[in-house]
Amino acid sequence: MQVGDLRSSSTGTLQPSHTHHQQHLGESLEHQQEQQQQHRQQQQLSELAATARAGHVDHLVRCDHQVGGHKPEEGKGKPLFQQGAFVFKPLPVGDPRSFHELLFYERIFDLKTPSTPGTAAIAHEMPLPRSEDVQELRLLVPKFAGVVLADDDSVEDLTKGNNSYLKMEDTSASFRKPCIADIKMGIQTWGENASESKIAKEREKYPPQQTLGFRVVGMKVYNATTDVFQPYGRKFGLGLDESTVAQGCRTYLSTDGGASIQREVLQLILVKLRAILSWFERQRSFRFYGSSLLLTYEGAAQAGAPPAVDVRMIDFAHVFPIVASDNGSLGRDDGYIHGLTTLIRVLEQL
Repeated sequence: MQVGDLRSSSTGTLQPSHTHHQQHLGESLEHQQEQQQQHRQQQQLSELAATARAGHVDHLVRCDHQVGGHKPEEGKGKPLFQQGAFVFKPLPVGDPRSFHELLFYERIFDLKTPSTPGTAAIAHEMPLPRSEDVQELRLLVPKFAGVVLADDDSVEDLTKGNNSYLKMEDTSASFRKPCIADIKMGIQTWGENASESKIAKEREKYPPQQTLGFRVVGMKVYNATTDVFQPYGRKFGLGLDESTVAQGCRTYLSTDGGASIQREVLQLILVKLRAILSWFERQRSFRFYGSSLLLTYEGAAQAGAPPAVDVRMIDFAHVFPIVASDNGSLGRDDGYIHGLTTLIRVLEQL
């Protein structure tokens, strides 16, 4: 027995450190299982990407209206790219979150059966949703146009080693001065397979999420008086709580520096949020964790023109199927429903 395998007991004698060895063995096995799972998911991602391949694209540039998440220039988060009426989201090799998002879009827009080539291996990850749930959901998310490839020299500030992208509708393409807000929805922002450390980190990040059911991730608001955009980043959103989140919403809805809010825009946003809430109260296919609502309105509307507003669900890296209980009944996504209900109530009171 090696000296390094001994520890002093409470009686002063040396005892084998079985607990230490067991802990080390457990960590090694857990690491091996994670690597095996990542390898399987990468194979599945490659198969799925092949079935969704939409061709090749050149001359992508950084998206100029990305407001959510970490700053890619700080080495965190993923930069979005754009071209024409589409945005392109990186599909990093070995990232299980990208695998889940691609799978979600495939399920929604293609409804491939488990026997379809390229999808048999991933059928257990996300069973086919109910058709009645999907028909309406397609109108609530950006249109999905498949997976594209881009050469390194044709993409501005390309993340090194990545050349596959999700091609999606740019929901702000028709706006001249888009005012955008990214709002992370739900009481729970971590997936059902998250580790204890991940759960603890997410809980600590923004405690009001547990009561509000939503968090302002970022905003960009056009000031019609100064003709400039005012950004509101991650720090701004994390600084809002139950007592100040209404003021944060007022800031988003003001294009004159806070003197007033866009009342007609507000009413249209409420109409769209209520429609999404109605879908959530009826659907029994998915639970959404860490997903967001992307709100957009025209900040430079022409006099006499009706306000232009768009509200979509985005970010589907942590979508899980609702599994039937022992008695066969299907539950709801109560965490997201709570957040929507609270957000609607806050906006109604502005």
